[in-house]
Amino acid sequence: MQPGQLSSAKPVRTEGVGCGFGSSVLAAFLFSACVLAIAWSQQVPSGQTPFVSTAGGYVVDYPSDWHRFPPGSLPTLDIYNFPFSRAGGGVLPDGGASIALVPAPERVASIEDWIKADGGLREEKARSTISLVRPSSREPLRVVEVVSLTGEGMENVDCYFEIPGRLLVGRLSYWPDDPRAKEYRELLHRIIQSARPLVR
Repeated sequence: MQPGQLSSAKPVRTEGVGCGFGSSVLAAFLFSACVLAIAWSQQVPSGQTPFVSTAGGYVVDYPSDWHRFPPGSLPTLDIYNFPFSRAGGGVLPDGGASIALVPAPERVASIEDWIKADGGLREEKARSTISLVRPSSREPLRVVEVVSLTGEGMENVDCYFEIPGRLLVGRLSYWPDDPRAKEYRELLHRIIQSARPLVR
């Protein structure tokens, strides 16, 4: 789908009147069209692609030259800076990086609870609190950033934050000796800055 285009799905022709199956199909189609319209109604910067997560309840922009793996298979954003042909075994190739934007599990009620729940899954190296400026709001966005190492030696940067009614984490993975590490972290921050609630 190209920027400026809506879904290629076509309305389903129905017979009769009332609130039967045909009306349900039409309602579902109209809801999908509205969701797409919400995403495209935002002022998306050049070179960016909007992503709508109905499951996560958010809309976010990501660089058009990054790849979603596989496209349409996950309800939340999961992007990579390399094509699928280079992926293998869940480990990033040399020079590879991945970014995901994940909503909090139902049992998690606060950022602190979430960080604590994730603590047993990683070797924490550093933790800090930063403020990001969001284009859609004058209020600074508080982000708790946790840097850790995986068992394979990859470095993770997890940025926990909250937008109205939603707890989210931006997860970045890359190899520690990657010369573009700073660039990846800046990109993660820009993606987080673009996050906004999905209005249903």
